[in-house]
Amino acid sequence: MICQAKPLGVRRLKERWSNNAVIIRHHASKRMAERNITIQDMKNILWYGRLVDHSMPEGTWRYKIEGHTLNNKQGACVVEIEGALIIVTVIGERRDR
Repeated sequence: MICQAKPLGVRRLKERWSNNAVIIRHHASKRMAERNITIQDMKNILWYGRLVDHSMPEGTWRYKIEGHTLNNKQGACVVEIEGALIIVTVIGERRDR
């Protein structure tokens, strides 16, 4: 199910990225290495992808954005906005496949 993204939320996400207000959690860094997803791939997913899910675990809104890497492989980023844009995890193909 595709969620209707509020323009303010998408704009805030892009503003934080553009202003280098981005925090990549340790878990996300590990998943990036396992799945061979680069910072540029994440930016492509966040910039041109679509919001497909949102939830509020532990009181903070969390958004899942699906899109494509620069190599046109499907991927997704799960993010929070808490002052900065926080990359919680990335989803994509593993390198060993």
